[in-house]
Amino acid sequence: MRISSDVCVFANTNKIQKFNKPSNLNFKSRYDDECETSIFDVVDEWQRNMQIEESSSGYYQDEITLARKLIGEDNLDKRRESIYADRYRVLKEEKAVLDGFMGRAIFGLLTVGASEVVRARDVANCSSKAKKWVDKIELIRLDLINARANETAADASNQNRLNDLRVKYVQANAHIKENVIRPKFLDLIQAQKEGFQVEIPNCVMFVNKDDNVSEQFINWTMREANVNSRKIDIFEDDLLDTLDSAEKNYQNTGRWNLIYVKNMDKAINPNVSDMSVIESMKAVMTLTAQDYHTTLIFSACDPQQLDEISIEPNRVKKIDITPAFDIDRAYKETMLDGLNNEEYVKNSPLCAINDMLTISGGEKYKLDFDKSNKKDIENAREYLVKHLTFSGLQRYISILNKAIENAWYIVG
Repeated sequence: MRISSDVCVFANTNKIQKFNKPSNLNFKSRYDDECETSIFDVVDEWQRNMQIEESSSGYYQDEITLARKLIGEDNLDKRRESIYADRYRVLKEEKAVLDGFMGRAIFGLLTVGASEVVRARDVANCSSKAKKWVDKIELIRLDLINARANETAADASNQNRLNDLRVKYVQANAHIKENVIRPKFLDLIQAQKEGFQVEIPNCVMFVNKDDNVSEQFINWTMREANVNSRKIDIFEDDLLDTLDSAEKNYQNTGRWNLIYVKNMDKAINPNVSDMSVIESMKAVMTLTAQDYHTTLIFSACDPQQLDEISIEPNRVKKIDITPAFDIDRAYKETMLDGLNNEEYVKNSPLCAINDMLTISGGEKYKLDFDKSNKKDIENAREYLVKHLTFSGLQRYISILNKAIENAWYIVG
């Protein structure tokens, strides 16, 4: 889309020459019909060419592109002058022509030729269009700045809610550590250190649906226990050799042993391991405390999947470390609060997409896409529709559709 002096010149000069003589001009507050038709032909053609590049947002793509360039400019006037130099030049030149024509029209109307009338009308149209176009760029630039400010505010508000969740989560974890793990297990270890006769469990199973969370609690427990500790993988290390080594440590130091056994839940899961493996594990899990002065510690997401006899109380002490505060549910509800805000979705379409990807069915889908490309955002929407399983989220797709239609161009 260009506005330059060549727009203001007719390709077909025959129509202009036809009206060169003042005697052919009917000038009574309006132009000759044929002259006016020719003028509007030029303007219409210019507008048709522009329409080719028009986007569904209501702005033209090159307007959006140029407006983006102006967002971070310190010397905005100078930058605008540089980008639109040709348009300002046209405006100044055509204004001079128009001013000259108007002066002659006032003092000598009958000496004005029809070609000058056509030229002046053409100049007036093009100059007006050019000025409106430059003004429109400024409006888009302000829209971009406001949209990003709104997005920043929305993100900050959402971040504050998430920060509150983190505080609650930390408090919930602290409660589990001090009011669940310590009295159920760590106090027994401490009593043993102080010489009291206590029954320390052969195995401790931490139950949580997230293995990563369980591992964090296990690592904390091993640090707090302050005993001989070691970490092994049931499928990579020899458990009996490790237990023999642990017993030697106890004989030398008098300190209890704590062994974190990764994947131990799989070793006693009938869907994963043979019964021969499970039987061997049951035999070992019955005597680790008595024969090796050791407690095996492991995690399980779903104890119902494990062999029932393997996790009977004489072998395993179950400790549920699921917080009373459901962080996952709270996180989803917080994200839903944000997605339920149409302004948040409109001003932060990419954040909304990321939120949806995060909370859909509890699965964290990852999708890389160019933030400035509308097509990729549409792909993200289709991806969401395909994978969205979290109850009730489908209604937000319509909001996202509206955001894409109205605000995709503000994505930077």
